[in-house]
Amino acid sequence: MAIPQQRPGSLGPVVPAMLGAICGSVVVTLITTSLHLSPTSRVIAAAAGAAVAPMISTVGRLHRLRIGAGLLITIVALAITYGGFTIVDRATGRTDPHLPLPSVGGIGTLGTQTGNDTQTGLHIKTDPSSLELDCDDAGKTCEDTVSVSNSGTLPLRIGAIELLGPGAAAYNHTGCEHQTLPAHSDPCKITVTRQTANAGTARLVIHQNLRGAPTEVVVRSKQTGGVEVTGPPELASCGTASGGVACKITGRGFKPGEIVELTYSWPQGTSSQYRPTAASDGSFEYQLLRASAPGTVTVSATGQTSGRSATTTYTVQP
Repeated sequence: MAIPQQRPGSLGPVVPAMLGAICGSVVVTLITTSLHLSPTSRVIAAAAGAAVAPMISTVGRLHRLRIGAGLLITIVALAITYGGFTIVDRATGRTDPHLPLPSVGGIGTLGTQTGNDTQTGLHIKTDPSSLELDCDDAGKTCEDTVSVSNSGTLPLRIGAIELLGPGAAAYNHTGCEHQTLPAHSDPCKITVTRQTANAGTARLVIHQNLRGAPTEVVVRSKQTGGVEVTGPPELASCGTASGGVACKITGRGFKPGEIVELTYSWPQGTSSQYRPTAASDGSFEYQLLRASAPGTVTVSATGQTSGRSATTTYTVQP
């Protein structure tokens, strides 16, 4: 019986061995990922999985040549597997990559990065790059926000956020600290509030996982005196009142001299509006004498210039 001879120059078993090596590497990588092993362990397992098929095929004539071919097939198969998973993980912004991703650094910025195009690697964008908190200017409040977004393709990890500089003690901040922003995610917001009359310039320093310096946003105020800002507005009531008895409403934390619109929501479902004026320290008192059915009265106050608002309630007894 004639024995089929392999033609010279034919790929022979190379193609099946290559496909087997790739399949073995992919399967082992998926298994180790599902077991939540470390990325390093996954690389080792992927290499072992790629080696199984070509090593089995080394039995026979030309043993050394077959071992060399098996090693080459293993290396090529592992490269294909690693490259494929890396492309997918980068494109999807996967926070737990199948295999360790190569380091792609970024450079810390001063909040001046512009444009909407996503950039490869680690990148951060802040909007705006500076804040003006002049409380006595018409139409402005003593608080503003900075939007922090991930403009790259890798997860952006926000660390500590601090205020530094000569005017740092005049401001306070909340939000965004110790958050992770995946690629294409919604931005987080940092709220900066001015707390004192004497302000000046400070730097909002945002620590992140970019290579290099942290990101900074300038916070400044031209106003160096005036009324002290004590935080969020407050509204207080007398607590309880009998029908037809006056109930004093006290407010503070509003803009000095602004008109404050008070809205009373009565138990019977109707409402009334009144417009007292805040004093030079941002406070006001309003005393209303009105008969009301028993129940809860809700009072809300909104500054017509600053937009600051607060709510309180009191109970009308029979």
